[in-house]
Amino acid sequence: IALFSAEWIADRFDAQVVMMVRHPAGFVHSIRRAGWRHPIEHLTSQPALLSGLLSPIADELKEAASRSLDIVDEAILLWKACYQAVETYRQRNPSWIVVRNEDLAENPIEEYRRLCSYLQLPFSTSMQEAVNAYTQSSNQSGDVPLHATKRDSRSEAWKWKDRLDSQIVNRILEDTAPIVQK
Repeated sequence: IALFSAEWIADRFDAQVVMMVRHPAGFVHSIRRAGWRHPIEHLTSQPALLSGLLSPIADELKEAASRSLDIVDEAILLWKACYQAVETYRQRNPSWIVVRNEDLAENPIEEYRRLCSYLQLPFSTSMQEAVNAYTQSSNQSGDVPLHATKRDSRSEAWKWKDRLDSQIVNRILEDTAPIVQK
């Protein structure tokens, strides 16, 4: 949720900002798998946030805060709030870096090398070995423990395709389409 403070962090600490984005179904799958809840009231109780970054979806957030949501709808709305912020940041801060989680998972060495280059950081042999160690296909796959750090990143990024039924995927894609299409 620090995403909503990204501009303040960038200004306060003169930080280079990297925002990692994720497919909405992958995000919802992870939230649901972990059982994480995020009360929408935490967003709607912040007037500056609602009138600023989240103003395009403020009415939807307020309406949702007045009723009980299941974990899927709650995760969809949280994804929409986060990605509304990402879209606003992209427009206001064109130098900020946006990377897709799925790209990092599919081709970790090349994508981390590219990210380091953009940030003007060396991509050393030890960094390459660490990225490989934490993402390689010989790592855990299948029912990976929730907080495992060494995973088969390629299979993990798309696990939602096998774990979410088509009705839920369609619900996610339909509800997030207005933001995805921006």
